[in-house]
Amino acid sequence: MASVTGLVAYMVMGPDGIWIALLSSAASLLLSRNIGLERLLRTRGAQPLSPETHQGLYRIAATIAARAGLSRVPMLYYEKSGVMNAYASGNKAKPVIVLTDTLLRTLNLREIAGILGHETAHIKNNDLRVMAIAHHVQRITGFMSLFGQVILILALPLIILGNVRFSLAPLLFIIFAPTLVMMLQMALSRTREFEADVVASELTGDPAGLAQALYRLEKYHRYYWRNFFIMPWSYKAPAWLQTHPPTAQRINRIMELTGTEASRMNSMRYSQSCVQRPLHSSIALRHIHCINY
Repeated sequence: MASVTGLVAYMVMGPDGIWIALLSSAASLLLSRNIGLERLLRTRGAQPLSPETHQGLYRIAATIAARAGLSRVPMLYYEKSGVMNAYASGNKAKPVIVLTDTLLRTLNLREIAGILGHETAHIKNNDLRVMAIAHHVQRITGFMSLFGQVILILALPLIILGNVRFSLAPLLFIIFAPTLVMMLQMALSRTREFEADVVASELTGDPAGLAQALYRLEKYHRYYWRNFFIMPWSYKAPAWLQTHPPTAQRINRIMELTGTEASRMNSMRYSQSCVQRPLHSSIALRHIHCINY
């Protein structure tokens, strides 16, 4: 991504353009850090989960954080949303994991442990910082590309008169560089998701729990919009245009860690008693066999 950005900057502004792109990316990254975590959570409407009333969740989060080598246990928040989702924020010094209320009400404790492991893995791997840098590189690339196209439009009279000549290949590269960088950014995101799955399986010691959670998330999202619209067909963007890998690939990779055949995950059936247990019941830790308290 940085190479594409540097090449576009060089084509548009020459050697000075590379320095401008570098300094602009650094300044944008530093300014974004001034946006406080509390402000972000307030914007999203996230509310903290009390450790006193959600002791089971915090015990799991504490165990996973200790295994990940984090100095602080992530603060857990819930976001009122009709979408089943979870995401990490903050950094290692002040980690935060946000879970939507739909996810908390739908998944059982074993599956939530897998989700907490996945988000903790993002914090452990500094994925939040990596993706923030990638986002700023993508923004600078878009600015450089737009600036180059404006210069081209202003130079159109000279081009028509034949006073200025240009090659088609560099022009096409400048125009489509933002698209190329966006695709690279998506590819980077997919690799970080795969790595977070692997690390989460190691942190929880329960790859099947994470696989079950991913399956239920996929099933929920697949039919979410069908509850509102009747669609005669369904369209799904190709894998290379998505920020997350296909769920089937993620599950297969996770289950390879356990030596379990992927075909066993097709039905993803667990015991009815486990699935129907309320989130805040006293099932505690014995049902998450790989995490000891």
